[in-house]
Amino acid sequence: MEDTGAAKSLAQRIAKLFGSKRAILGVLIASAILTYGGVSLFVVVFAIYPLAIALFREANVSRNLLPATIALGAFTFTMTAIPGTPQIQNLIPTATFKTNAMSGSIIGIVSGLIMAVGGYLWLAYRDKKLKAKNQGFTEPNESSVAASDEQDSMNVILAILPHNGALLTLLAVTGLRHKETYKDVFVVAFIIPTIALFAGVALAAAGII
Repeated sequence: MEDTGAAKSLAQRIAKLFGSKRAILGVLIASAILTYGGVSLFVVVFAIYPLAIALFREANVSRNLLPATIALGAFTFTMTAIPGTPQIQNLIPTATFKTNAMSGSIIGIVSGLIMAVGGYLWLAYRDKKLKAKNQGFTEPNESSVAASDEQDSMNVILAILPHNGALLTLLAVTGLRHKETYKDVFVVAFIIPTIALFAGVALAAAGII
């Protein structure tokens, strides 16, 4: 998909379908469909970013929410939970456990819905909070990283947290720093998926799913 340009074309079509009024949802779903279609996470970042910037600008959504929105769509439920996803996180265990990509479909769907809906509700909440503080969209050159002696130091806890390559790529492409984005990324890519994991395990242990 990335070689033929189909990934970018599909992302553009989805983004136009949802329009600027649902900018976060449009970017989220476009990222999710590309990932579920087997497109590499890194390619998704580059394919989605130009469209996401245009939608966020028109909807006046803070650019600080952009990494978390793409991360939610590409790095969470479609990468690990939705049955049949061709991402390596779903395929590698099949050799060890002698299963297939569709194994655990019910628990995967339940966990995926928790991640997708929970993450979207969090981002929608954050968007309203930021707009209430008059913190809307800013152009990349208006919020560029200042000289190092003028920057606020990153919190030491953030500095020692593991940083995966896809997230670092996402931050590099968006021109944002961990300090500006880590809270929302942490919620949608760690806290909510962890809740989904425990919820799925609990329901399975109880024999409900």
